[in-house]
Amino acid sequence: MRKQAALRLQALEGIPKLVATAEGERLAAAFLASALPAKAAGDAAHLAIATVGKVKYVLTWNCNHLANAQLLDRLEPIAVTARLQTPAGLHARGTDGSVGL
Repeated sequence: MRKQAALRLQALEGIPKLVATAEGERLAAAFLASALPAKAAGDAAHLAIATVGKVKYVLTWNCNHLANAQLLDRLEPIAVTARLQTPAGLHARGTDGSVGL
């Protein structure tokens, strides 16, 4: 198990890492206040950090909150109010490898 984790971390070397900022925290709070349930605080932070970091694509298995077209329709206007744009390509990958949304 540790070897697999080390291999995953090695695969990420050289990829820039995003950090949480005050702007991201404010956006995550706005997502939670307007569109996401409190239990989705981690998802709100994930999306807010990606949005503030101007990430173009997010690949996720989370279809409850992140790769959910109905919720994205509610989250995008919140980001626009903050003069930001959620990632244009927010995709869900199924357990079979298929990509949706």
